[in-house]
Amino acid sequence: MTKMISQPPDWLYRLPCLTTLHIGKYFERHEFPDMSFLWKITSLKILYLYGWEKLHSLPEQLQHLTTLKALLITDFENIEYLPDCLGNLSSLDSLYTFKCKNLKKLPTEDAIKRLTKLRYLDIRECPLLEKAVKVNGTEHHKISNITVWVN
Repeated sequence: MTKMISQPPDWLYRLPCLTTLHIGKYFERHEFPDMSFLWKITSLKILYLYGWEKLHSLPEQLQHLTTLKALLITDFENIEYLPDCLGNLSSLDSLYTFKCKNLKKLPTEDAIKRLTKLRYLDIRECPLLEKAVKVNGTEHHKISNITVWVN
C-alpha cells in the first residue's frame, strides 16, 4: 500500500536525477496536497497526477513547474476543464489526459497559445473532451497546430 506523505523529506530536493514523479490517488483527501515543494526540484521533467472523486479541479500550483516536459492527468472524474494556469508551463511538449469522464474543456485559447512547445495531446477515456476536440468540436480551434491522439 502506498503511503501519503504530507511533507517530503529534505533529501528529496537533493536528487538531481529525479526527472519523473507520481502524485495522487488519495481517497480520503478533499483537496490536493501542497505541491510547492516541487518548485525546488529543477530536474523534474515528467509529472503524473492521479486524481480522486472528491476533487473538482487541478491545483493552481502546477503553473510554477516550468521545467516540465510532460504532464499526465488521470482519474480526475469530476474536473470539467483544464485550468488556464497550465499555460505557464513553458517547457511542456506533451499533455496526456486519461479517465477524466467529465472533462470537456481545454485551457482558454490564450493559455494554449502560451504553450509554444506543446506538440502532443493524448486524450483517452475522456468522452466529452474527445468529442470537443474533433473537427467542428467546441475545442478544436485551440489545437490546430498540435498532434492529437484520441482513443
